[in-house]
Amino acid sequence: DEHAVVAYLGDGATSEGDFHEAMNFAGVFDAPVVFLCENNNWAISLPRERQTASDSIAQKAEAYGFEGVQVDGNDPVAVYETVGGALADAREGNPVLVESLTYRQGAHTTSDDPERYRPAEEDLPEWRTADPLERFETYLREQGVVDDVFVAECRADAEAELDAAIEAAEAVDAPDADDVFDYVYAERTPRVDDQQRWLTSYLERHDPQQREF
Repeated sequence: DEHAVVAYLGDGATSEGDFHEAMNFAGVFDAPVVFLCENNNWAISLPRERQTASDSIAQKAEAYGFEGVQVDGNDPVAVYETVGGALADAREGNPVLVESLTYRQGAHTTSDDPERYRPAEEDLPEWRTADPLERFETYLREQGVVDDVFVAECRADAEAELDAAIEAAEAVDAPDADDVFDYVYAERTPRVDDQQRWLTSYLERHDPQQREF
């Protein structure tokens, strides 16, 4: 069977019960799955050392009877080869946990301020020298695959594609307030109906014109 599944998660997810239930299921039933954990050292504001007492996340796989491996998550070639090998094992009925080691250089979200809990001078300087895009570009240049012209064209194409995507997104009409209740479940539930009635009543009382988000 050529089919296999890749389940993506972060280091913070390894503290959730769902993670351990899935790992146990995969080990017991030899599920064709690769658990790819992006360990960027921060689960929002929680550092890795507060996330687990184990030496690594990869070693957690041992308790569930299958292999766990680590890979330099900032090395695209290493990630490609490691995950490719893990998928080959998964297709043979051997699940694998891959811990991709990287670092969250920016904020968790646009509303997050990492300076409140993470000193910028602590780890960032070292990790900023290991940017995966820059490393991959260097590798491709060394292999003679790309040159200055190709790189410049790629950057120009990427910027144009991004600008077009932003323009298209901003041109979409704002959704109606009621849209948030559509497609929550295959069949509407009484609770969803109650929530929709509450929102409608709230908007009518406070701002009848505010039907768009």
